[in-house]
Amino acid sequence: MQSVQEYLDQNIFTFPSPVSVGFDDPREKLENRIFRILTNSTFRSGPLTEDISKMIKTKIALSVKESKPITLIVGMGGGRGINTLGHPGINWAEIFHLKFLFDQLGKITKIFEPGVLIEFCTDDYAVELINNYKKEDIDVYHYEFGAAMSFFNKKLPTNFQFNLRRSSDSYPDKEKLKAQVYEEEKKLRLDSQQCESIKKEWFDRAMNNIDFPPNLNKEEKEKLALDRMILNIAWLNTDFANRGDYFEGGVNISLIHFNAFPGFQTKTVKSSNIQFWKGNGILMTQGDSYYPDVISRKKYAESRDMIKTVKVTTPKEIRYKGLVSVPVL
Repeated sequence: MQSVQEYLDQNIFTFPSPVSVGFDDPREKLENRIFRILTNSTFRSGPLTEDISKMIKTKIALSVKESKPITLIVGMGGGRGINTLGHPGINWAEIFHLKFLFDQLGKITKIFEPGVLIEFCTDDYAVELINNYKKEDIDVYHYEFGAAMSFFNKKLPTNFQFNLRRSSDSYPDKEKLKAQVYEEEKKLRLDSQQCESIKKEWFDRAMNNIDFPPNLNKEEKEKLALDRMILNIAWLNTDFANRGDYFEGGVNISLIHFNAFPGFQTKTVKSSNIQFWKGNGILMTQGDSYYPDVISRKKYAESRDMIKTVKVTTPKEIRYKGLVSVPVL
């Protein structure tokens, strides 16, 4: 059977030139070929609605007209989820996701010279404010994730690039932003029905993602979780009001991994749409080889007795705590 190290070396850390077979027929309009790559069922998650299709086609046409890269904006949390492997740094979920994106969308670089730009934008200040994450932990995550992107960028075609951006860079006046968020929170609290809806939809996520102060009892944790759920929605509303054009303006296409938000919903890896910064990267055994997966903390805990951990060697640029070994199921 293929070793784990061999699998990683041959399938994750090898970057063959993209092949656009099936998408490079010059008789087919360029925009249509790019659209088929972007909306391929292996890449997208969930149904392709008429509105989403129209949006993507409009963005592609504009990119072609203006000779700009197909630009995908990935809004995401500000750091690796508490109680996940590698916290506060990255784990294999980030690596598998970056490779998946290139494997799926690299074909575009063969038929469209401006290529592809994928920008991850983290809610770094928000998780500090809402989830109680320490700034130094958030900084560790950004350093490691940024280094992983730099490693990939050096290996990929020059017209396929990853970029990392912090949402806080758009807000030089943090006190002003904080005041806007709390003002929005006050408005949300006036609608008790909406608050109940937020609690029903977000409670489990909040309980799993807040770094609770020590010595809180169950009731105190639940009260804090409810407060932070409402604050989280207030942040999302405020941020979109301020930066909606960044996510959806011009050629930008907003990618999402969670169907509570508007945008083009896509997978994390072929077999999962778990938000990669909240999940654990794992190799699943398949015959004499493996395939990459990203699973939830709950599923990881349920499978712990069956998971083996294999030590591996990664390229020196990304030798981080969360990558020194790989969980295998």
